[in-house]
Amino acid sequence: KKIEEKTATQAETKRQQALAEMALRVVHNIRSPLGALKNSIGTDSSEITQLAIEQIASIADNLLAEYKMPSNNTTLQAKANEPADLVSVISETIKLKNAEHPNTRITSEVKNSAKVKAERAALLPIISNLINNAIAANPTNSNIEIILNSNATDALIEIKDNGSGFSETALTELKVNKKVLSPSGHGIGLASVIETIQSFGGTVEFFNRKNVRGAIVLISLPLVENSKTMDRIILIDDN
Repeated sequence: KKIEEKTATQAETKRQQALAEMALRVVHNIRSPLGALKNSIGTDSSEITQLAIEQIASIADNLLAEYKMPSNNTTLQAKANEPADLVSVISETIKLKNAEHPNTRITSEVKNSAKVKAERAALLPIISNLINNAIAANPTNSNIEIILNSNATDALIEIKDNGSGFSETALTELKVNKKVLSPSGHGIGLASVIETIQSFGGTVEFFNRKNVRGAIVLISLPLVENSKTMDRIILIDDN
């Protein structure tokens, strides 16, 4: 009986820990679209309002799917199986970030457009979290560049900033423990980024830029077959 009670207690502890981690992740992910909504109040920005609402809805849909809560919504299931268009994901995230942080310069370059084997609802907060981290590293003069490229098998998303970069300790923790815990809470975002990308068969790498100030995050995700379009260069949403 004591063994059964101990097992039950351990199971309940794990369940409570999982719920706590889920709550932290939801709070972390929902801050950005809410910030964009707040800044759009009183302005003629119906597009930003719509994008923010859609992203909040996506976070909720992804939560339902991830934790397999009861749902008869076949549309939600269909969306989860659709390939994600990375050009759209990056463009919409930048629009929301420009509304949330109007003094931050965010540009993107699409060298190869691509669709990947991943859920769009999960990728939106990933790009958002990485931009948040870049802004936190240089809040007064952030200059962030997102480059979308691809090789024969994977889409490559490179996010560069001009912040303080990663400390050697942080880089070691990211390689060994796959997360960085910080008082500001950014570790929650990075841990979620790594976990989600890996669940789609991708990888995340972290570097400091050479000869200039800043950090680089490189994400790779498996391409959907025949989704790559070569030799396209597009600049998106520079405020």
